[in-house]
Amino acid sequence: GSEVNVQLPAHCLCHSVSDIILRVYGNADNIVADHDGKMILSLTVSDARIINELVINMIPGPMDIAVANDAIPVQDSVPPEYVSSMIISGVPEFRLAMKLGARYMILKNYSPGICNGVLCVLKSFSRYTVQAQLLTGPRKRSIVILPRVTFNVSASTSGLPFDFVRTQFPITLAYCVTVHKAQGQTLQRVGLYFSGETFA
Repeated sequence: GSEVNVQLPAHCLCHSVSDIILRVYGNADNIVADHDGKMILSLTVSDARIINELVINMIPGPMDIAVANDAIPVQDSVPPEYVSSMIISGVPEFRLAMKLGARYMILKNYSPGICNGVLCVLKSFSRYTVQAQLLTGPRKRSIVILPRVTFNVSASTSGLPFDFVRTQFPITLAYCVTVHKAQGQTLQRVGLYFSGETFA
């Protein structure tokens, strides 16, 4: 086991989160205009959340928040505020940022072409449904309607001492996703954001 050092060209290295966003997506106008083949990959859901929040705040226009409903066992002592603040892989956020023109990833399987991992752009939304245009998959460019749905969150998934149910739109912001969620995507420009030990 000898140690191998790999040096990347200086133009490949980014010095801040803002720098990596700019290099992958360009300015705010480009973020909305050009969704094809660009993605930032992280190792953790929490890192992806940080970058997605920064990117959606760069997109012009008003932002709304879709608030979920969590059904938590009444007898449990874990505060609902703590449950709603958790970041759980494969489950939409309790407070989901909604902005027209922003890019999301579908988190549920509905039918062929409308399934977990497909990217889409938000076209409109109401209290109960979102209208989105698909960016990837066999139904690319189709407009679809997605209702709020239930996600059964097991204790083994959340780390909580109980199972619970979250009702929310089945989408999550997708400017940065985990390496795991990026499987199956075809990408031309990729940024890698590793905030800690990569393979520890």
